[in-house]
Formats: sequence, structure tokens, C-alpha cells
Amino acid sequence: MINEDLMTVKELHAGGKLHWRLIFRIVVLCIYSISFLGIASYHFFADDLHFFVATGVFAAGFLLGLFFISRMFGIYWDEKRGVIMTGKVDVFGFCMILFYIAIRFWINNILDFMLHPGVIKLSGLAFCLIAGIMIGRFLGTIRAVQQAHARTKHLTSL
Repeated sequence: MINEDLMTVKELHAGGKLHWRLIFRIVVLCIYSISFLGIASYHFFADDLHFFVATGVFAAGFLLGLFFISRMFGIYWDEKRGVIMTGKVDVFGFCMILFYIAIRFWINNILDFMLHPGVIKLSGLAFCLIAGIMIGRFLGTIRAVQQAHARTKHLTSL
């Protein structure tokens, strides 16, 4: 299913049927997904997170990203241009990276000193959640493109 969706996006891109903002969003979400998955993996091993808790938090983030957050910015067919378009350019992921740096600095320098060294596990779980959200957003966007393409193909065949 995912492979078919990715192939559809590739074919649409090759045919010039995707707006540049949508292509940019897909590339950025792919980069963010890989980056946050790497960050979450680092925290999983470095902070010695519990496997089932980290996996549960990641799964919750994935479902949240797939079903809710990926639908925040609409993907639709533009009749005038003949391309699949998107709303705003993605800023959410960039803000997440800045948020990560700020939280990581704050936890390492303030909370670890004032509270307890084990508080760092909280940031590890937070980035398991963010990694799940980013991967869910990426796959949700790919599916939305494929569904928009299927709707336009259905409308043109009538």
C-alpha cells in the first residue's frame, strides 16, 4: 500500500502534476521523519528508555500524525493549473527542531541540575512522540496526494 502510494507520487512528479510546494513539503517531511527517528533512536539507547513505553509513545504519535496532524493543511486538485496543490508551506517541522534544541538545552542544564538526572528520559519519550508524529505526517501526506489523484482520475473518467 505505501509502496503504491510512493509510486503514484513519483509518477505524478515525473508528469508535472504536483505543485512545487507539495514536492517541497514531501521532501521536508521525509527529512524531518528521518531526523526525528534518528533523534528518538539516540534517546532510546542513550537514555535507556523502556522498550514498551517508548514504542507505545511512538505509536501514539504515529497515529496522531497520520490521522489528525497530516490533515491540517489541505491537499487538493487545482483545475486552472492542472496540478495537485497544498495550502501553506510546512513550518511545523522547523519549529519542532527549534523546540528540540531549546528543550534539550533546558533539560540538560537546568532540570538535570535542579531535580534529578533521570528527568532526561522525559525528553527521550517526547522525541519518540515527535518522531511518530513526523512519520505519520509524512505517510498521511503521501496518502492524501494519492487520494487526490484517484479522485481527479475518477472525475475525468466520468
